[in-house]
Amino acid sequence: MENQDSVNIYPVSKQPEYHWSNRVVLITEDEEVNFFYLKTLLKKTEARVLRAKNGKEAIEIITEHTGDIDLVLMDINMPVMDGYEAMRIIKEKHPNLPIIAQTAY
Repeated sequence: MENQDSVNIYPVSKQPEYHWSNRVVLITEDEEVNFFYLKTLLKKTEARVLRAKNGKEAIEIITEHTGDIDLVLMDINMPVMDGYEAMRIIKEKHPNLPIIAQTAY
Protein backbone atom coordinates (compact mmCIF):
# COMPACT_ATOMS: atom_id res chain seq x y z
CA MET A 1 0.00 0.00 0.00
CA GLU A 2 1.31 3.42 -0.94
CA ASN A 3 1.92 6.01 1.76
CA GLN A 4 -0.71 8.71 1.24
CA ASP A 5 1.36 11.17 3.24
CA SER A 6 4.20 11.10 0.76
CA VAL A 7 4.87 14.21 -1.24
CA ASN A 8 5.80 14.13 -4.89
CA ILE A 9 8.69 16.43 -5.65
CA TYR A 10 9.03 17.71 -9.16
CA PRO A 11 12.09 19.55 -10.40
CA VAL A 12 11.55 23.24 -10.93
CA SER A 13 12.69 24.34 -14.33
CA LYS A 14 14.85 27.42 -14.37
CA GLN A 15 13.19 30.46 -15.87
CA PRO A 16 14.84 31.45 -19.13
CA GLU A 17 16.95 34.57 -19.05
CA TYR A 18 16.46 37.13 -21.76
CA HIS A 19 19.20 39.49 -22.77
CA TRP A 20 17.74 42.05 -25.11
CA SER A 21 20.30 44.77 -24.49
CA ASN A 22 20.56 45.13 -28.26
CA ARG A 23 16.75 45.44 -28.68
CA VAL A 24 14.39 48.42 -28.59
CA VAL A 25 10.77 48.12 -27.42
CA LEU A 26 8.29 50.92 -28.00
CA ILE A 27 5.54 51.02 -25.39
CA THR A 28 2.56 53.02 -26.64
CA GLU A 29 0.53 53.71 -23.51
CA ASP A 30 -1.22 56.85 -22.28
CA GLU A 31 -1.65 55.75 -18.64
CA GLU A 32 1.42 56.29 -16.43
CA VAL A 33 0.76 53.27 -14.18
CA ASN A 34 0.34 50.92 -17.12
CA PHE A 35 3.50 52.22 -18.79
CA PHE A 36 5.58 51.78 -15.63
CA TYR A 37 4.15 48.28 -15.14
CA LEU A 38 5.19 47.20 -18.64
CA LYS A 39 8.55 48.92 -18.30
CA THR A 40 9.14 47.07 -15.01
CA LEU A 41 8.29 43.74 -16.66
CA LEU A 42 10.86 44.43 -19.37
CA LYS A 43 13.59 45.61 -16.99
CA LYS A 44 15.18 42.16 -16.58
CA THR A 45 15.54 41.86 -20.35
CA GLU A 46 17.78 44.95 -20.47
CA ALA A 47 15.90 46.13 -23.56
CA ARG A 48 15.93 49.83 -24.33
CA VAL A 49 12.39 51.16 -23.82
CA LEU A 50 10.85 54.08 -25.68
CA ARG A 51 7.42 55.53 -24.93
CA ALA A 52 4.62 57.06 -26.95
CA LYS A 53 1.51 58.40 -25.20
CA ASN A 54 -0.79 57.96 -28.21
CA GLY A 55 -0.88 56.42 -31.66
CA LYS A 56 0.25 59.59 -33.41
CA GLU A 57 3.38 59.76 -31.25
CA ALA A 58 4.04 56.06 -31.93
CA ILE A 59 4.01 56.68 -35.69
CA GLU A 60 6.35 59.67 -35.28
CA ILE A 61 8.79 57.70 -33.10
CA ILE A 62 8.80 54.72 -35.48
CA THR A 63 9.41 57.07 -38.42
CA GLU A 64 12.25 58.78 -36.53
CA HIS A 65 13.82 55.44 -35.52
CA THR A 66 13.14 53.48 -38.71
CA GLY A 67 14.73 50.05 -38.42
CA ASP A 68 15.75 50.52 -34.79
CA ILE A 69 12.54 49.38 -33.06
CA ASP A 70 12.19 45.62 -32.62
CA LEU A 71 8.77 45.39 -30.95
CA VAL A 72 5.77 47.62 -30.26
CA LEU A 73 3.41 47.11 -27.32
CA MET A 74 0.32 49.04 -28.42
CA ASP A 75 -2.51 50.14 -26.15
CA ILE A 76 -5.83 50.08 -27.97
CA ASN A 77 -7.71 52.89 -26.23
CA MET A 78 -5.75 56.17 -26.33
CA PRO A 79 -6.40 59.86 -27.00
CA VAL A 80 -5.47 61.65 -30.24
CA MET A 81 -5.17 58.39 -32.24
CA ASP A 82 -6.22 54.98 -30.96
CA GLY A 83 -4.15 51.82 -31.30
CA TYR A 84 -6.25 50.36 -34.12
CA GLU A 85 -5.63 53.31 -36.42
CA ALA A 86 -1.97 53.55 -35.44
CA MET A 87 -1.41 49.84 -36.11
CA ARG A 88 -3.03 50.12 -39.54
CA ILE A 89 -0.74 53.01 -40.52
CA ILE A 90 2.39 51.41 -39.05
CA LYS A 91 1.75 48.07 -40.77
CA GLU A 92 1.36 49.80 -44.14
CA LYS A 93 4.90 51.21 -43.87
CA HIS A 94 6.53 48.53 -41.69
CA PRO A 95 4.74 45.22 -42.36
CA ASN A 96 7.38 43.12 -40.57
CA LEU A 97 7.44 45.13 -37.35
CA PRO A 98 5.84 43.02 -34.60
CA ILE A 99 3.04 44.80 -32.76
CA ILE A 100 1.32 43.34 -29.72
CA ALA A 101 -2.01 44.95 -28.94
CA GLN A 102 -2.73 45.30 -25.24
CA THR A 103 -5.29 47.02 -23.09
CA ALA A 104 -6.07 47.50 -19.42
CA TYR A 105 -9.75 46.80 -20.12
